[in-house]
Amino acid sequence: MPIKYHLDTIPVWEAFEEGSECPLCWLEDKAEKQYIEFYLGGSVMEPDNRIDVNKKGFCRRHYALLYQNAGNKLPVALMAQTRSRQIMGELAGMAPTNTAAKRSFLGRGSADSVEAVITYIEGALDSCVVCDKLDNSMKRYEYTILHLWQHDESFKGTLTQSKGFCLRHFKDVLIMGRDIMPGKAAGQFIQAIWPVQMSNMQRVQADLDWFIDKYDYRNQDKPWGTSKDALPRILLKLTGRF
Repeated sequence: MPIKYHLDTIPVWEAFEEGSECPLCWLEDKAEKQYIEFYLGGSVMEPDNRIDVNKKGFCRRHYALLYQNAGNKLPVALMAQTRSRQIMGELAGMAPTNTAAKRSFLGRGSADSVEAVITYIEGALDSCVVCDKLDNSMKRYEYTILHLWQHDESFKGTLTQSKGFCLRHFKDVLIMGRDIMPGKAAGQFIQAIWPVQMSNMQRVQADLDWFIDKYDYRNQDKPWGTSKDALPRILLKLTGRF
């Protein structure tokens, strides 16, 4: 059964109108801020949200953002408290309880082995309610971009005149196109977006080249042109927002 995605055209248009080096990074940053505000607000005390937070918690990045953005640290403390209790309860149930269990604890393959504990901790560290919500939002935005490209002629012009994407989101858009578009349409989309991506990578690369050349004393009096912010822009192109 194919995955059903919902359209979200207004923020996608806003992102392209913003003119950033990657409209999907712009959308991701905006969505992440909204989710951090949500979990710092009163709504996190609602039963369904508390259950979700207790079960999944947050990754290191999002615990840090919650802590940094919380004027009142109590909501973060409460969420950390219940998540910690959840994890401690799970770990307590995995502890060896007798001499024989202790001897087998370091063995591989048994349900009560140290391997099971390691797997559980890895899962707990990777689990994050904000990451899950962001992933869903980004898939919706990627789907919307492809839908608009197929059904809105004006968007085709907007996309081809854009600055392309960071490599991470370029990959994600290609994957989404491959998965949801008919073969012919997917091929046409790739033919349209490929030169956009490459020309904009080359544009930022040229700015970076001049940024580096400006450190040569022979160029110190020459104009910077558009190269002053080339380094953060190329880093965004290479890795996404950082």
